[in-house]
Amino acid sequence: MAWAWYFAKRRRGLSSGTIPTSGKLVELLKEEGYDIVSGKAKIPVKVDIGDRETDVIMSVDCIVRQNGRKYVVKVEREEGEAVTVKRVRERFLAVCLAFQADGIVVVSADKTRIKHVDIDLRSSFKMHRLRWGVVSFLLGVGLTFFWLY
Repeated sequence: MAWAWYFAKRRRGLSSGTIPTSGKLVELLKEEGYDIVSGKAKIPVKVDIGDRETDVIMSVDCIVRQNGRKYVVKVEREEGEAVTVKRVRERFLAVCLAFQADGIVVVSADKTRIKHVDIDLRSSFKMHRLRWGVVSFLLGVGLTFFWLY
């Protein structure tokens, strides 16, 4: 029951409550097939560095859904910066983790272009270990079978 209270309390402060219905951004997102779920959203994060405590606000311009997946939208404030792996890792990964999103939609400053970035948090290393575990198990079963018969 305590976990339900925690998540309900955490979600209460997320959204501004207003879902935008008009404007250049809304039109662009709808043209690309996104459904707007929330307007501007913020999450307060407490950061302790040594003995100093600081509050940081993680914010996004809106939250959208497409094909059952949740994405956060960030409108670029400066024109001309390319969306690179380094930039996604340094600027956008923390926001995706904070909002538990499947990726990010980066909208150009003039709201004419969209870059869609999917972020898959499932580690390929874990899948690799799982595959080898299954192969090892099957080899063991096969060797045991041949040894017994």
